[in-house]
Formats: sequence, C-alpha cells, structure tokens
Amino acid sequence: MQQQLQKQMQQMKDGMKKNQQGKSKPGMSEKIAKMAAKQAAIRKKLQQYRKELMKQGKGDQGLSKTIKKMDENETDMVNKRITDELIKRQEEIVSRLLESEKAERQQDKQKKREAEVAKDYEKRNPKDFLEYKELQNNTKEVLKTIPPEMHPYYRKRINEYFLDNQTKKQ
Repeated sequence: MQQQLQKQMQQMKDGMKKNQQGKSKPGMSEKIAKMAAKQAAIRKKLQQYRKELMKQGKGDQGLSKTIKKMDENETDMVNKRITDELIKRQEEIVSRLLESEKAERQQDKQKKREAEVAKDYEKRNPKDFLEYKELQNNTKEVLKTIPPEMHPYYRKRINEYFLDNQTKKQ
C-alpha cells in the first residue's frame, strides 16, 4: 500500500512538472487529499503495530523514525508540497518497512534455544578398570619374557615392537 502511494506521488510530481505554469490540474487537490488520508491510515496502523511490539517486549525496531517521516509526508501533502524531498522520504519509508518485515520473518523462522536435560551415563567402577589394566600389563609381561631358545633375530624384532608401542602411547 505504501508502495502504491509512492507511485502516485511520483506521478503527481511528474504531472506538476509538465504543467509548469504552477497551476494544478483539475482534481489534483482531491487526489492529494486522498493520498494524505491513505498515508494517515497507514501511519495509524503502524503506530498500533509499534504499541503491540512494545507490549510484547520486542522493542521499537526503528518504527518511531518511520512514523515521524510519515507524519512529515502527510504535512507536505496537505500543504501541496510534492517535492523531491517528499519522494525521497517516501522511498526511505518503503525501504524501512520492507527491512522491518524481513527482520520479523527471520525472527519467526529462527528456532528458539531450548534447554536439554543432562544425559545419564553408565557409571563404571574404577576397580573393574584397574583389573582390566592389570590383565593387559600381565599379557605384555608374558610376551616380553622371551624364551631363551629363541633365535636372536626374533628377539630383536620383539623388543623393537615393544619399544615402538611404548613410544606411540606416550
């Protein structure tokens, strides 16, 4: 609706430029009055929306500035001052409204952070763990005790294996 109003204002301004005599076309005052009424209706709706946001605790979201600019536009329209400044203000209003709408949509899409209850993990007995480690160490000791009749090449290979494992663990 605000964009339609902007197009109408641009058309009015273009019409006034074509009519350089400074006289307004018949029915121009009526069109300007309708545009001012539309602007007032939009501003009132925006003020209501801003009040709702404030009640919800979402803040102003820059709507106060937009409402103020709308009020300035109304005043200019009622006084039949359709200028480049009015058109620029109208463009700013449209862009701010679009940005506000986009921001609100993004907030609705975002998932709220939810708390999660801590998960219960199986509690293990340290005694069981120590028994396991002791069994593992005993197995290593058994492997380390190399029979005397083993060939020297294999003894060397087994010792290298155990040294490599120790350095990897550290």
